[in-house]
Amino acid sequence: MIIREYRSADCKELAELFYHTVHIVNAKDYTKEQLDAWATGKVDLKKWKKEDTKLLKSNR
Repeated sequence: MIIREYRSADCKELAELFYHTVHIVNAKDYTKEQLDAWATGKVDLKKWKKEDTKLLKSNR
């Protein structure tokens, strides 16, 4: 396995992973309404990329 640093091109897949993790892994512990509030599936990818970039810079 090769682990590499995050790239902004990963943003869409990361957003999809987040949504599916919330709605599949956590489905047994939360109501549908809670899951939908936590992860709507409507992600502003530009905003996510901007936040991801800030997080990466602060962790270096």
